[in-house]
Order: sequence, then C-alpha cells, then structure tokens
Amino acid sequence: MATRRAAADSQLALPLPRRRKAAARADAGLPEPTLEQKRHFQRILDREAQRPWRVIWTNNRSTMISYRRDRQPPVLRLHRLFAVAPESVWVGIVHTIEGRRRGWPAAVDRLIAAHIDRIRAAAERRHAPLRPQGAVYDLTALLAKLNKAYFQKRIHARVGWMSAPSRRQVSVKLGSYAEESDTIRLHPVLDQRQVPAYVVESVLFHEMVHALLKTRMVNGRRIAHGRDFKALEASYPKLEQAERWLEQHQALLMRGAPRRRKTG
Repeated sequence: MATRRAAADSQLALPLPRRRKAAARADAGLPEPTLEQKRHFQRILDREAQRPWRVIWTNNRSTMISYRRDRQPPVLRLHRLFAVAPESVWVGIVHTIEGRRRGWPAAVDRLIAAHIDRIRAAAERRHAPLRPQGAVYDLTALLAKLNKAYFQKRIHARVGWMSAPSRRQVSVKLGSYAEESDTIRLHPVLDQRQVPAYVVESVLFHEMVHALLKTRMVNGRRIAHGRDFKALEASYPKLEQAERWLEQHQALLMRGAPRRRKTG
C-alpha cells in the first residue's frame, strides 16, 4: 500500500481510492480510543519524548499522522487506529516526531494496510452530506452571516442539523463541534418558528468559536472554554438575551422539534 509523506516527513497521508460497495456495507468502522488507551499512549510519549506534546486523536479521512514542532506545545495528531498499535510502534512514532529517526517505522505502513478498508468506510460515513436547510432555518446562510460579521470569514467548518432523536430525551445538547472533521451540528429542536433567530445564531456562534480556537492543552489540562473563548463568545450582542430565552423555554426544547412528515 502506498502512503504519501509530506515535506519534512511531518505528515503521513493515505490515498483513499473508490472502494467496492459490498466492502463498505460490511465494514463497521473504527472505535474511539478508550480513556485507558489514551493514557497508556500518553505515558509512552512522556517517557520517550524530550518535550511535552499535545495529542489529538482523529478519525481523519486521509491523514494518518501529522505533527507540528513549531507550536507551543508541539501538536501530534494521530488517527484512532494507532490506539491498538503495539508499544514498539508508538515508540517509533515518538522518535520520528522528535527528530531522532528519519521516516516512519515500517510497522506503521503495515498497520494502516491492515485497517485500510475500515478507514475508508469510516471516511465515507463521516463525509456523508449534511442537511443545513431546515424547515425554518438555513444554517449555511446563518453561518455565512456570522462568519462575515464577527470572524472575518475565518471559519471554514461544515454545518448541518443533527438527525432527529428516535425517542424522548431527558436532556438536549443544542450544538456540537467535531474538530477532527471540522463539522458543526445543531439540534433540530432549534428548527422551530417558536425559537427566535438570535437563539439559533447564539448556539451556532458558540460552536463557531470552538471551530476557530480549537481545544488546547495548558499545563496538562484540556481547555475548551478558556478566557479567550468566553471573551470572543461575548462579542455576540444577543448572547445574554439568548441565554435568558433558553432558560425560560426549557419545556419547549424538551418536547422536541416537530416530526417531519413524509411526502410522496
């Protein structure tokens, strides 16, 4: 299997040609690394590396490993398939990103080859078309509006509505941002005429701040809502008004968005 190495070997990329439909249907994808797997890798990294690194586990569709030594702290992005790699592979990866060896260990290519079908299947599912146009609100238009007004058009994330829940929920997560695929999703409960546009914009704005700032490691702690995050989020002029509306209309949100009627 041929992999592509970028300049200075700072990236290991995997070309993903079209795959057979039967194989795509049969594949179950790759699981998220467990907390213990992440901690085990971090222990190896701390032992073998000469500096602290921030690790981001991804499910990227083409880049298996990438790293940046010029960041503070340096950043290593690893595809989740490496969570099941032998410790010797982890050590080899650490030595490469630290500059103590040239090129990636041959075992890395073998590991990717063994999982290539699962990687491709996961990529196909993750990049399925999003549904930005709702019954009431068009998220593409709202994102473009906010991006121009507050972010100097620096946000390039994909956006869409989450799938409607199949059962009544005891809590509702109104928005999410997936860093690995740069994707924002909003809960369809917001796609109602009773929900003011500024409320939808406020939730979207929050996720756009995540898309801009990303999650960072500071003194060994994972920071998602730091001071810079809160300061930028506060620049949305109707933030407090939106928060009051959400607090006062929890019953409406918990009832859920109206079901979409089938047409034919």
